[in-house]
Amino acid sequence: MELQRALAMGSLNFSMATVAHMIRLHDRNQSGSIDFDEFSSLHNFLTNMRASFQHFDKDRSGQLDLNEIHQAITHAGFQLDQHAFYATCKAFDPDRTGTLGEPEFIALTVFLQSARGIFDAFDTGRTNSHQPESGKGGCHRSGAHTNQDVFASKVVRNYDL
Repeated sequence: MELQRALAMGSLNFSMATVAHMIRLHDRNQSGSIDFDEFSSLHNFLTNMRASFQHFDKDRSGQLDLNEIHQAITHAGFQLDQHAFYATCKAFDPDRTGTLGEPEFIALTVFLQSARGIFDAFDTGRTNSHQPESGKGGCHRSGAHTNQDVFASKVVRNYDL
C-alpha cells in the first residue's frame, strides 16, 4: 500500500491493518482513500502522537512503559479506567514486555480515536452522553448515560483485539 510505504520512509512502520484503520479514520468523504486535506489531518495526528511519545519517553529508550503510556494517552485526551487501560496495552504489546514502541503507541491511539468516533456517531446531540432508546438495544445496560471515555473503555473491553 502506498501510504504504508510513505510512512515507512518516515520511520513509521505499521501493519496493513493499522494503515487501513488510519485511512478509514481520516477518510471523511468515505471514498476509500485519502485526499490531500485528509492526509494533512492524518499527518497532524501522527505528528502530535509522535511528539507525545517522545515527550513521555523520559529515558529515551524508544519504548514507553505502562506509566509513560498512561501519561501520554491522558495528555492526548483519552481517559480509560484501569481494566480498559491494561487490556488495551496488552492488545497492542505483541511481545508482552509491558512496553510499547512508537508504532504500537500510535496504533493504540488510532484505536482510541476510532472508539471516540464511534461514540460521537451515537452522540448526535453532542451532549457527551448517549442513552439508547428503550427496547432498541444499545451499547450498555439500563440505558444509563455514559461519556466518551467510559464508552471507549467499554469498547476496549468488548473489542477482540
